[in-house]
This record gives sequence, structure tokens and C-alpha cells, in this order.
Amino acid sequence: MTGRHVDIHINPLSFREFLDFNDLKINTRLELLSSKTKIRQMLREYLESGGFPGVVLSGEKKEQLSRYFEDIIYRDIADRHNIIKIDKLKSLGKYYLTNIASPTSFRKIAEVIGISLDSIERYSYFFQDAYLIFLINKFSYSLKEQEINPRKVYAIDPGLRNIVSFRFSEDIGKLYENMVYLELNRKGKDVYYYKDKHECDFIVKTGEKIREAFQVCYSLTKENREREINGLMDAMVEFDLEEGTIITDDLEANEEHNGKCIKFVPLWKWLFEGQLSG
Repeated sequence: MTGRHVDIHINPLSFREFLDFNDLKINTRLELLSSKTKIRQMLREYLESGGFPGVVLSGEKKEQLSRYFEDIIYRDIADRHNIIKIDKLKSLGKYYLTNIASPTSFRKIAEVIGISLDSIERYSYFFQDAYLIFLINKFSYSLKEQEINPRKVYAIDPGLRNIVSFRFSEDIGKLYENMVYLELNRKGKDVYYYKDKHECDFIVKTGEKIREAFQVCYSLTKENREREINGLMDAMVEFDLEEGTIITDDLEANEEHNGKCIKFVPLWKWLFEGQLSG
């Protein structure tokens, strides 16, 4: 009928779809374990070039990703919303993509980019509306508290993020965290970050309660292990969770801390959780 329409949201390929595109079919736990080396190799490629089908099939991935970024800036945002300050718009897009997995405030960004706070708020909404980024709130039972606290930003696609950042290797931990967020979002989870004395990367709200807590750490070391566990434990204690998960590069184990269970799961394996037979 006139004036009515239906929005259809299509995400870039999930990692499992990316493997299908590359003729690697994983349907059982046995296939998952026997293909571990290949899956880890493909995960690295996915984190570098992303999951846009046109990019996956392209021989000129960087050029294609650059065109996508320019198209989003000019066609999906500037033209649609009649924005004249395209250089500022592009700077904001690059700022967000470069700072994935980091808390930031509109006021701080306004100072960095050099435009008004009102413009930053409007442009940020446009970026979310165009599905270039996602902004998640710090959890609070108070909506006012959620609004005034810094938000964490995640990119719709790691390849799109890398084309403006050029810091793939040193930012691998942030890309891991970005990928975990995208998977939770793809599953329709209501996601926040939590911070008290320490920070927990993701907590998941189902109904009125927090049901899950996740920490993401590419490499656990003597220097960061206690901090990562404390961040997860803070959330588990606050929301009375018996179990929490730390997603890593390749560590797999279960540990008990103060009567609560912490699962360490490799990202490559966690991405298939609940999806395989056998």
C-alpha cells in the first residue's frame, strides 16, 4: 500500500557463511576439530578483509572496500541527509572505525573532530542508521545513566574498519572483540558493557535479567590475566551468574573462581557454539 514499506536488513557474511563461500563446510564437531588449522587460517583472513560477498570474491579487496566506505559516506549519509561538511563526516567515520572496542563520548569526539556536539550526535545516528557502526551503552538500570556514560563502538565489518585504520596486527585483540559483538548482535542479543571496579566487555540481557557475561582477550598473559578475570567476575557477582566466558585466541579450559565457573574458549570454536551436530 502507498506509503508503506518493509525494511530488509542483510548483514555481511557471518564467519560460517564466509567458510561456505570458500568451500569449507563445517557441519559436525568432528569436522570442526579436524579442520582447526584451516579454520584458524581463514579466521585471520576474515578479520583482515571482512565478509562483504563482493570483497570475498574480489581480487582487489582493498580497492573494493575503499569504494564501499566512500559510497556509505557520500550516498548513504551525505546525499540522503543533505550534509555539506563531508570532510568532517568522513573524519568522524574514520574516527569510529579506528577506535573500535573503545569507550568514547560525543563530547570528546566533538573536540577531536572540531564540530559541534549536536552535529556529532546527529552524524553518529546517521552512521548507525547506515549500519556502518554500532554503539553500545554501559549497563545501568537508569536510562539517564546509560545516556551520559561513554559508549563503545563496533564496526559492521572488520575489512571496512581495516581499510581506514591500517593497524591490523597490533589491533588483533580489538578485532576479536568486534567479531564477538557482531556474532552476539547477529543472534539478536541485547548487549551492553559493564564497568565497576573493572570492565567486562559484554553482558547480555534477556527479559529483565542479565543472563550471560563475556570477556574477550586475544592473548592472556601474566600482566593481563588477573585484570580480565576480575572484570568478568565483577559482572558475574553483580548479576548473580554462576558461569562466565573468556574468549581467547586458542586457550580452552574451565576454572573455578570463588565458587563460580569461568570457561576459556577459543574464538574459532566459540563462533560455532550451538550450531553443530554430532
